[in-house]
Amino acid sequence: MVFIAACGGGGGGDGGTGGGGGSDQTQSSDSGNNNSENDGAGSDTEGNSGTGDSVGGSGDATDSGITSPQGYAYPVVVSLWSDDVAFGEGRIIDDTIAFSGTAQPRHTIEFWLNDVMNGSTVADSNGDWRLDFSLISLSPGDYTIDLVSIAPNGDRVASQRPFAFRYDPTAPASPIVEAISDDSYIAGDGYTSDGSLVIDGTAEPSMNVTLYLNGIAIGNSVADSDGVWSVDYTV
Repeated sequence: MVFIAACGGGGGGDGGTGGGGGSDQTQSSDSGNNNSENDGAGSDTEGNSGTGDSVGGSGDATDSGITSPQGYAYPVVVSLWSDDVAFGEGRIIDDTIAFSGTAQPRHTIEFWLNDVMNGSTVADSNGDWRLDFSLISLSPGDYTIDLVSIAPNGDRVASQRPFAFRYDPTAPASPIVEAISDDSYIAGDGYTSDGSLVIDGTAEPSMNVTLYLNGIAIGNSVADSDGVWSVDYTV
């Protein structure tokens, strides 16, 4: 029996900086206070350096003093995580999320959500970082994320482009299997003589579709802008 499930998310993200990665992680909170899981330096919205907790504030991520040196690893959001699945930009239906990305190694990363600084973390020695956003309560709507990387000497560099996502908790329409091929010589008869299958279907655009065979996940796909998805399964 084939069972399919859909959850929110845009294009698939790069899992290299999430999950069990070695990056340091900082938790954000509703009040803006962030409890660091590492001893890396944090900074407040005035650029004062320190260790341990960092306090969020309000302002503009493009404030004066931000520079763009050559050869610098600009801070980037690579993945939005929901239920331990990495997504790119797009729609989410669950606001229990985290973000991961890359930046200049050992630099402090300020996290600006819709022009409000909501958290910070420190990139590890490889430049990977992760920010737990599960304590922030999101209202349905559109969001953009800008990052500011702060060097040990206080130099500030902003991300080159925002990361956009939409939070809509409305349950998505059920995904549908439209076709399975190769399923023997008679299309649609439910039998196959070939262990290589391509399963196609439809769902809401940007939904992440997970395909289950007899209760076991066998693949996933992200529905495109037309709601079309496909899973290539070989037994």
